[in-house]
Amino acid sequence: MARHGGFAIAATVGEAFANQTMWAAVGDLGLLSGKQVFALPTIVPILGGQVVHLAGIAVFERRPTVTFKANPGNSVRLTATAVAYASASLDPGTPVSFDETWRFRITGDADVGLDVEVANDGVFLRWDPAQTTFNALGVVPLEGPALPAWLVAAINSSAVRDSLTATMRASGPLRISPKLVDDHLEHIQPAKFPKTNTSLFQWFKIEADVSRAVLRVNDGSVTVGVDFAGLSAGDPTGLVDLITNVGSDPVYRWPIFDNTFPDERPTIVGVGAKPGGDVAVLFNGDVIAAIAGRVSAQVAGTRVDPAITLQSVSAHPVTFTKPLRGQETGLELAFTVSHNVAGDISGRALLQPYLLYDGEFGPTPFPESWLLYIGLVEIDEPWWVDIAVTVAGIVLAVAFPYLTPLLAMGVIAVLDDIIPSAISNVEQKGQRALGRGVLLARAVKSTTLPTAKAQPAWLDVDRVSVSLDGLDAVISLVAWSVRGAGAVVEAPARVDLAFDAGSPVPYAVSVTLIDDLQPLVQDAGVRIVVRRTSDGVELARSEGPFAQARQLLLDHLDPEVYFVDEFDVEVRVWVNGASLAGLLFAQDRKVQISDVLDRHHPFVTWSEHWAHFQNPGTGGQWWHRRAVATLHRTAASARCRSLRMRAERAAEIGRSGGFSLSDDLPFDPATLRKQRGAVCDFCFFGGPDKSEPFSLDSWFRRT
Repeated sequence: MARHGGFAIAATVGEAFANQTMWAAVGDLGLLSGKQVFALPTIVPILGGQVVHLAGIAVFERRPTVTFKANPGNSVRLTATAVAYASASLDPGTPVSFDETWRFRITGDADVGLDVEVANDGVFLRWDPAQTTFNALGVVPLEGPALPAWLVAAINSSAVRDSLTATMRASGPLRISPKLVDDHLEHIQPAKFPKTNTSLFQWFKIEADVSRAVLRVNDGSVTVGVDFAGLSAGDPTGLVDLITNVGSDPVYRWPIFDNTFPDERPTIVGVGAKPGGDVAVLFNGDVIAAIAGRVSAQVAGTRVDPAITLQSVSAHPVTFTKPLRGQETGLELAFTVSHNVAGDISGRALLQPYLLYDGEFGPTPFPESWLLYIGLVEIDEPWWVDIAVTVAGIVLAVAFPYLTPLLAMGVIAVLDDIIPSAISNVEQKGQRALGRGVLLARAVKSTTLPTAKAQPAWLDVDRVSVSLDGLDAVISLVAWSVRGAGAVVEAPARVDLAFDAGSPVPYAVSVTLIDDLQPLVQDAGVRIVVRRTSDGVELARSEGPFAQARQLLLDHLDPEVYFVDEFDVEVRVWVNGASLAGLLFAQDRKVQISDVLDRHHPFVTWSEHWAHFQNPGTGGQWWHRRAVATLHRTAASARCRSLRMRAERAAEIGRSGGFSLSDDLPFDPATLRKQRGAVCDFCFFGGPDKSEPFSLDSWFRRT
């Protein structure tokens, strides 16, 4: 069976992304954050007829976390944890003594159900905690005397479980996916045909309604199948994990090199699809064909040229033979037209998405992008190419607006401004489509999570491809403020480190208390110490009232610090800064210095290369020149912009950058002024308009 299981659209949401979305949604609610507490019940009966008297609260240390594991009931596992502070006694008639206090962690697991919400604003994967029930709790001591058996029994009682359950249920239903598809899909396509002086407000209309949405839980993900009324009737048992089950069809790529011309036709290379991503979507190829059939009935009889009438169109994924290239995969656009001389003639064009990416180092005028172009037209006459492009515009309207998870996040541009131009100016559009193609999406972009508190996120379009099953699209969407921090919010303080040896900015250590503890800032004390790991020598210290001493700066432009590669950082925070009583937070960290260049070697160069640049002097246009090898400096205060960009780009993609490092100048340093042609003006002098060279000490400070 095809990977879509017969559904019109199949979409898989990964476990990590589902938790990220749920944590962000919970953060919107403000119910289960570090501020959320629930009171422990005061009177708890336990086995044996005894009664435990409790006094205390529990604070959620984790947002709820779901775990996906394939099972017949399609349920998921939910875990919630809280830290409790409590005093207790076995005699309800005796007041609880607060001299003896326990600190312990409560962990609860529950099987909960997922459903697919079909709402007016779209179709979403949803967790509804209204049915959540915690059946057993785990208790782990954190601080204080050993937990007596009667206290453990009290914490694991139905009364405490009911309190935890009630708090969790209060959060209400939560969507844990982006919009997978609109409940009602509608697209009206206008058209202009200048050669026949025809303008149509509605050339054709596409409509589809969601008739059914089901889900299937996999190991590590959940897949949703969506049926369109009258177009599909999927089998839920045929749904698979589209993140790991990528199919056997290729994904096409084209690297850009220094010698690539702007109007060069791509020679795409097919590579196997790799598992991964957060959301994978597959649009059924048979449904594309059915929708194209409905469109064909509406556009039949359209006179697109005084001599040409469009009779029919169709679309379907196919494999085909490209001359000199062999077997490739594409979306076939077949069409029949009636020519007033030649009669009825059929033709076809093949659409192929591909990734254009930078195959070299350094700045480039070609951003990494997914494009769609006509990979093959099987008719030579130019006017047939025009017709092929017109039909391509139809298929763009039919297929790509349905990849709504991408559209909803603003990845693929709205096609209303692409398709009319493809129809009204087919010669120009035909040239573009037969050249590089039309833009579908930037491969990488910054965005925000679609939640009330818009969290900054980084979006990767990992794949847009045609398979024999249909159209595939895969995205990764990571908001590190949510996912990178994880679900845990228990630490009372956060330590931020900034140790960038490639920048002249001082190293920095800063401590921040969580929001709940901000009232303590006025009285709290802090101590931050940085030592050299190799010999334990103290290099810097900051201590005193928290508000004044919470940040330490270490100037690394110093011969005793500049070449140090590892430091020990010690942080201590006390509730009372005067008496140093009440240790609130303690952390010891080892810091490995990060640098995109090896600063232990002062000089660096790389081979002759093409340089791309744009600036006000070029009028904002990209210029290109052949750059000869010159000597640069690794010193933090000397590195020029070109060296920094090349080094950062090489580190980003895991390449060496072609750098050649050295410890000595190839000439007498006293003759540096006479050797300006062999060195970088910016690294050695501060710019071509400067005459006094920098100090050759790597730790020098720029004035």
